[in-house]
Amino acid sequence: MVGIIARNTLLQIYQSFVFPYYMYDGIAAWGQAAQSDLRKILVLQKRALHIIFFCNTRTHAIPLFVSSNIPPTDMLYFETVFTLMHDISNNSVPKNIQKLLVTHLAFANIIHVHQLWATIMLTNCELA
Repeated sequence: MVGIIARNTLLQIYQSFVFPYYMYDGIAAWGQAAQSDLRKILVLQKRALHIIFFCNTRTHAIPLFVSSNIPPTDMLYFETVFTLMHDISNNSVPKNIQKLLVTHLAFANIIHVHQLWATIMLTNCELA
């Protein structure tokens, strides 16, 4: 395959046919899956990079990620979640998602207030 297909063409094929599956299947949703499952995806991603760069499979993958500008699966998850949180804080997500998250945050704040109140009450009881 060396010399038959250019590296840039292989990278474009990866970006066109492999990368969309990460994004379309909702990496923000399955990014917190079991580490054993995520490791399998990372191994496949590394294998694809070794093929693209015509490297031995024992070659370190970090330089391949850097030179191809392809983020590893876990970094892609963090980037997606941070982008989502940024969009939420700037009110640039659909209203139904905004309402869902506001409801969860309000519930979390209620729980926090009750925990704080219980702590204050226990502290006051111990002081008396």
